[in-house]
Amino acid sequence: MDRSREKSANAENRLRLHRQEAFTLHLLTGQLARAANGFGLLASALFGRLLIMATKLHLAENALALHFFLERLEGLIDIIVANENLHA
Repeated sequence: MDRSREKSANAENRLRLHRQEAFTLHLLTGQLARAANGFGLLASALFGRLLIMATKLHLAENALALHFFLERLEGLIDIIVANENLHA
């Protein structure tokens, strides 16, 4: 009986910690997004004269060869997801 109580208590603690972690990360991301957006006026004032016109679209002449060249580098990046419950 004690083991079943311990298991249920551990499950409740994990759920509680998971909720707290998501809440704290949500607050942190909100603060960072506002701070990054605050530099927009400074950047437009400093670089306003430099950015007069939009650049032209640049396409590679031999796009297939460039694709094959960069295809090997795509396999070097691995994404690791630590959250086991991805559907929640």
